[in-house]
Amino acid sequence: MANRPRLWGKHAVAAALDNPLRKVRKAWATREAASFMQFPKDVPVTLADAADLGRLVPHDAPHQGVVIEVEALEDAWLDGLLNAAGERSLLPPFVRHRDDRDLADSGNRRDRILHVQ
Repeated sequence: MANRPRLWGKHAVAAALDNPLRKVRKAWATREAASFMQFPKDVPVTLADAADLGRLVPHDAPHQGVVIEVEALEDAWLDGLLNAAGERSLLPPFVRHRDDRDLADSGNRRDRILHVQ
């Protein structure tokens, strides 16, 4: 059995399913989540209750009724992105945060600054 990454939550799983580079190997979902998630036909889906899903993810992770196991994507290195980008390309900054309460906006519409606690 391979040690593959797991993704959980409605938005993260939907984004993974929409990514043509992402290979989904397995899925677990509550009956409710399975009714609206659009799993590919070749992905085995196991119906589970919320407590079972909670054992598949880190403690207190908000799985929202859906967990998938995926193949890891190739690493993307910043120098590779910069070399592949055109001279006038815009590369947005990436900010990692736990939830929107961690973020504050300067309020200046002309020059917005994002602060992370």
